[in-house]
Amino acid sequence: MSMRTLVVIGLATSVAAVSVAVALAGQKDRYGPWESAAPVAGEVNSAAMEGCPIVSPNGLSLYFASNRAGGVAGNAANDIWISRRADAGSPWGRPVNIGEPVNSAYSDYCPSPMRNGAFLFVSTRPMDSNGTPSCGGADIYRLVREDGVAKAVNLGCTVNSAGSEWSPYLLQAHGKTWLYFSSDGLGGEGGQDLFMSRLGDDGFGTPVALAPLNTEHNEFRPNLRQDGLEIVFDSDRPGRIGATDVYASTRASLHARWDEAWHVDAGGVNTAAGESRASLSWDGTALYFGRAGDIYSATRSKLGGDG
Repeated sequence: MSMRTLVVIGLATSVAAVSVAVALAGQKDRYGPWESAAPVAGEVNSAAMEGCPIVSPNGLSLYFASNRAGGVAGNAANDIWISRRADAGSPWGRPVNIGEPVNSAYSDYCPSPMRNGAFLFVSTRPMDSNGTPSCGGADIYRLVREDGVAKAVNLGCTVNSAGSEWSPYLLQAHGKTWLYFSSDGLGGEGGQDLFMSRLGDDGFGTPVALAPLNTEHNEFRPNLRQDGLEIVFDSDRPGRIGATDVYASTRASLHARWDEAWHVDAGGVNTAAGESRASLSWDGTALYFGRAGDIYSATRSKLGGDG
């Protein structure tokens, strides 16, 4: 089975539905301001470190990284955990470790669940389930099933580098698939930068830096709205309040240049405590992020309701 087949399995999305979403989505004036952020309700946060949060497309599962006890790596490294809720108004339930082959004795984090069961994540393991060596540092992996066996498979050394890659996000629209992530091993403006790689017949192509979002400072951990017209990330660029703050940008279409990024300073999202790995809910009305070892969220209204 080819890399393309493995990646595309489970990613099919109605082109008509995506076209409608793109047509209805707009720039930041399509949404109201972010309300004050607060720790997520329920049993997610603990005395251990929690971070890298992201919700599933249906909004009922929250994936995150934590070094809490009871994981595959013990408390020596991060494992990926999942918490569920009955509906959007319910608190998050007791987290469950998602186990092997995603989690390992090494650090596993930046979970990225997509529609139809597709799942990407980051790991510092030395090799994948097939015995393929890592490309160096932290690499992006995908969860696949081969002959009914779940495996963690390295995404390959075109995307992964001798440095570290973080926070993968797959965007699919109009029959095409793009991978967004950050890396400090692919060149760029300096430190960690934001990149995009398009999926072709032979796998993911050479990553392209996201201008004008990158600076000589660090741009970390991108995440997109499902229509591909808004991106959020964290950065230590000048103007921040904490060690890293959340920034955002929009664009007019999938092939348009990104607008200059702005500091998400409304509603108490950014603080002196520092915020990292922001992610958007599927409909763009909720923002999840890490702050000082806990997971926080903020909400905003979609102007004009659903349409």
